[in-house]
Amino acid sequence: MPKKQCRHCDRIFSRSWTLQRHQKWCSGENIDPESSAEDEQEPGNQDATFDNYEHLNNGNNVQCFDSNPGESVAEDEQFSDVDEVGNTFEDTDSNTDGDSEYEDILEEPNDYYNDFQPFPSKALAILFVLLFGCKRRMSIQQMKVLWVVFKTLNVEVPSLKSVLAFRKKFGGIQPQCRQIRPGVAIYVRPIPELVKVVFRNAKLAAAIQRGPKPSSNPKEMFESQAYSKLAPRLSAVWSGSRFYRGDTLLLQTHQVIVHSFSPDLLTILHPIAMAGPPPICLERGKLSKRDETSGNKTKRYNPFESGLAIWAALPKEYHSSAYINFVATTHEGDWRDLAEAALSDLAEGSDLACGLKVWDAHTKSYVLVVTNLFCVLADNPRHYQICNLAGSNSNYNCRICTAKKGDLHPRPLRNIYQTHQILHAMNMSSTISAKNQLRACTGVSIPNALPNPYLFLPNFNPHLQTPIDILHTSSLGIVKYAARAAKLIYQKKSPTADSKRLQAAVGVLFTSVTTYKGPHSVTSYQFMWHVGSMNAKDFKALAQVAPFIYPWFDWEKRWLWIAVASLNKLIYDTHYSNQSHQATLIEAAAITVQKLFDVHLSQHRNSPKVHILVHFSSMFLYWGPLVLYAVEVPEHTNGDVRHFVVVSNRQDSSQDTANNFSIVEGVADLLRGGEAGTGLVDLSKKPDVRKILRLDPPIQPKRRVSCGDYVFFNNWTQIGLVCTYSQETSTLRFLTETGINYWGAKAFALSLNSLTIDSNSINGHADILHDCWGATHLCNWRSDGVVVHDSRNCYILNPFRLEEHHTLPDDLFYRLIQYAGQANS
Repeated sequence: MPKKQCRHCDRIFSRSWTLQRHQKWCSGENIDPESSAEDEQEPGNQDATFDNYEHLNNGNNVQCFDSNPGESVAEDEQFSDVDEVGNTFEDTDSNTDGDSEYEDILEEPNDYYNDFQPFPSKALAILFVLLFGCKRRMSIQQMKVLWVVFKTLNVEVPSLKSVLAFRKKFGGIQPQCRQIRPGVAIYVRPIPELVKVVFRNAKLAAAIQRGPKPSSNPKEMFESQAYSKLAPRLSAVWSGSRFYRGDTLLLQTHQVIVHSFSPDLLTILHPIAMAGPPPICLERGKLSKRDETSGNKTKRYNPFESGLAIWAALPKEYHSSAYINFVATTHEGDWRDLAEAALSDLAEGSDLACGLKVWDAHTKSYVLVVTNLFCVLADNPRHYQICNLAGSNSNYNCRICTAKKGDLHPRPLRNIYQTHQILHAMNMSSTISAKNQLRACTGVSIPNALPNPYLFLPNFNPHLQTPIDILHTSSLGIVKYAARAAKLIYQKKSPTADSKRLQAAVGVLFTSVTTYKGPHSVTSYQFMWHVGSMNAKDFKALAQVAPFIYPWFDWEKRWLWIAVASLNKLIYDTHYSNQSHQATLIEAAAITVQKLFDVHLSQHRNSPKVHILVHFSSMFLYWGPLVLYAVEVPEHTNGDVRHFVVVSNRQDSSQDTANNFSIVEGVADLLRGGEAGTGLVDLSKKPDVRKILRLDPPIQPKRRVSCGDYVFFNNWTQIGLVCTYSQETSTLRFLTETGINYWGAKAFALSLNSLTIDSNSINGHADILHDCWGATHLCNWRSDGVVVHDSRNCYILNPFRLEEHHTLPDDLFYRLIQYAGQANS
């Protein structure tokens, strides 16, 4: 059916009578309410079951979105008017098209609907936001069941077909199909459009740090040394005049504010090339073939590649799953195809490379934006592929330096120019044996038929701009190796009577020692039987208490666990006061872990995760806290991608997934401050709605104080044991410092006198343990696993907790280095 456009506005109609009626309304003519059947319907009838709300009388037109002709419709969306259980949906005349009921709702010329624009009614707004704004949304079949419930309960809501029709017309950044090679389709949400969305939000635009701001004590990406070096300069010369950041320039017909410049991008395409906000962190991820998304026997799912983007110029509270951007996806190509398709928006000569004009909602002006790829976050195997290296099994398995396998010392760093020379030599070699020889002596992978796009991206060095992934290197690497080795002591394939008693005792011991319940606590059952297959957050929690558990039945490795726990604390810590001192502590802990692994767990000496520990301190000085570049959030988003693959029709799951993410992020952008009506803004303020749609970063709930807890009070300066607690006053027995224990931790004694304080002066919980190994091993561990503490009044604050104010003592590192030297000799 041909589409017709209104001569007064940009709205498009498929029927002549609706167009004529709309044009009369736009021109101010009176419309007979009995001119058509739908005029007899009251504007609020479709919302009869919802609360009444105020009308808007501003006379604005309702926004209409054009449908995307390239969008694929899932097979289960093409349903008939009768569902599987025999219920008939209310629908329009069969002689009209599928969007007729949607047009009847949308084209009602009444200011009533502007309260929830761009949705035509309150009911449609609530249904659409809750059904399609969630990353773990319902399938179409489940929606059919929900509409049967509505019909059974006589709840008057728009039909499901009208909701699905609006879904096809909903705005947002629509994915583009880009074919890098024949038969391979990659669906990409253009990065320039994502940048425009960021600046269109006043809150995000105000939070963007414009230009490099190096700090001596960085806590953010934009404060790091890497940001200040990789971001462009703050001034540039053009036509004999020097311009500085903050200058206002008149370029042809529009006015822009220069935020910062690029030294090499002053091309003839634009008189000024601006750079800086926001450099992009592009996360690469592939769903494992062992997951439910691919590789099963039924062949229902396909291998999947996806790419995500976050903005390095935003503070770290915006680096969460609530603000992560979906960029590209494909189920036909590999990671090279997806990278080439997505990163073409950052290639030389692109809009973002030459200067993209965007509207800044914070400054209420136009700005020129030039951005580049800041870094790539991924796991270790993908980092090897990005750097074009052979992998962890090659003779030279470090992607940062040229160290040989098993070498625990830093060697000369790799650079992109040497990698290009080696690849050129491999291409010039005529035999496969010569290429394998170059691969064996350099660690560089043999060139693939498909080029590596990261090697040819302007201003990008893959060996340097791939920060260490602490998730897979520390939690799923060092901590996991040590826990699996310790498990062999109390888990036997053919258990004897003594080993069975030991197994039961270890579980009780774990419960009795770990009395403090932090944000992530491992249960005794996990510790006993599934310690080798726990996830990363469980290993991170285990590392915080391991020095107080494993020495009971593995005394020789007590310093190994102290070193592992210390390194785990340092790499996740962002509350340090001096960066150079923190780097020194990280280096001491990393070297100690390497040496003790070489003594007690020598089978892991050749692992690249053990060698790369030597680069932790240098990476910390260059990138800032490595926890800022952890991949926990992108890994969590992979579950959302997996869910959209499951609810797709499996015919073109890539397109379905990209379209679903466009709708989800479009709804989130609308509710966070887009061009939404006041009713929709009020809806977005409801806590339940924000939680369901994940509009805000997750907040860890605060623990309640109860009797028997150890707490900080008096502005985090004192520690006490809670005897009685109420909302007004509390009674505490405070701890006093008595000295230091054998590995450098402060020792405390519990006072016999009680102190009554105001409950509001309690700051937070403290992890206090009995010092079972003060100077000698005095406490007893019974065969049933219960620790019988001796009569010494000696307690220590667990310094390995990741919570603030649980600090590591400086004496600990000197003793670690001393013991590591003795053990190594």
